Amino acid sequence: EDGMALVAEFTNCAGDISTMSWVPDGNIICGTTAHSDAHNQQYNKPGNLVLCSTSQGILRAFADHRIPRPLVEKGENSTEAMRQSQDPWLYSSVVSSDYDQVHGRAFTSSFDRTLKVWQVAKSGETMQSIATWKHDGNVNFVAAAKDGSGRVASAADVPTRAVRIYTVN
Repeated sequence: EDGMALVAEFTNCAGDISTMSWVPDGNIICGTTAHSDAHNQQYNKPGNLVLCSTSQGILRAFADHRIPRPLVEKGENSTEAMRQSQDPWLYSSVVSSDYDQVHGRAFTSSFDRTLKVWQVAKSGETMQSIATWKHDGNVNFVAAAKDGSGRVASAADVPTRAVRIYTVN
């Protein structure tokens, strides 16, 4: 460890980091687990997908992996006071990510049943969602081909069409 030096450190994400991928200029996108069960939704918060700028020490959250907060029927999250105090959105776990260096696109998959395609700025310090691919279940994995073909694979927890291969053009 004598030859190692800390470059950046980040805290205050929505939950435990479940995925991370390098993007341009030594920056990282991170997806986190999110509290989404009916009994602990009060702990759900933005920050489930973040872009970490290692050069500037900045953490940017992207709230695109979310669903409308469902109405809870029982328990502490079912009270009117709790409903009034909570965000109308339920932020979903972002569990897999990858980056296609040839095309400059990042990919994230989530328990909101989507795979999102991101255009990452050349500086790597910001990104914009450019496409959303809906699935019939939680999307557990995404992998970008490393051969320059623009292909992307996803895997969802469904009995049919679980693995999909896309070509981005």
